[in-house]
Amino acid sequence: NSHTGRLAISTTLICWRLQMINGRRALAIVASALILSALSDIAIALDIGATNGRRLGQILLVLQAVSIVSMCLLLWGAIPTATVRDLSVTDPDELSKEEPGLVEGVVSEQQADDFATLAAGVRELQLFLDPGLNLQRLARKLGIPARRVSQAVNTSQGVNVSVWINNLRVEEAQRLLADPDRTIAEVIYACGFSTKSSFNREFKRVAGAPPSVWRRSLVQSE
Repeated sequence: NSHTGRLAISTTLICWRLQMINGRRALAIVASALILSALSDIAIALDIGATNGRRLGQILLVLQAVSIVSMCLLLWGAIPTATVRDLSVTDPDELSKEEPGLVEGVVSEQQADDFATLAAGVRELQLFLDPGLNLQRLARKLGIPARRVSQAVNTSQGVNVSVWINNLRVEEAQRLLADPDRTIAEVIYACGFSTKSSFNREFKRVAGAPPSVWRRSLVQSE
């Protein structure tokens, strides 16, 4: 009982420290520890009733091993892995996570030069057509530090790198949709999007209408 009691108490103290990291996981650890403690008490009580405690040492040894393994597995899941800033700029769900804040307004000479170099390189090399493009890859291809790439786009355009790249993709999609021989399915992947849902969402955000509606309006205007 003292062994299982110590397990529950120590687990609770650890989880109290981990609540600031991952509250749900911490609660799961506490619940698992309490269940393990209850099962331990049941096993010990059954052994005492059946064999007068002759196997108590073996049971405690097994319980200790199970406790250590269980705690290691649970604690591994409780500690979050390092967040990599090398995020894909294709996934719209990650758009707001790439740069935590937008700094719009004052643009330094360095940032203006960086953005001019950045914009020219992205368009000339058509880097936005790469579905797997991310901040680190973009910075590496252009020879500009990732932090400066983010700052240049944020201050010059008022959006993060993800939104800016997707704006260029939609611009290319509009150019391709003007060709009646191209299907919308072909355009999706030709302009750098990896999924139909992200393409439709980003196209509507920029153009104000779904691709099919935008194309019909373009034909009618002609």
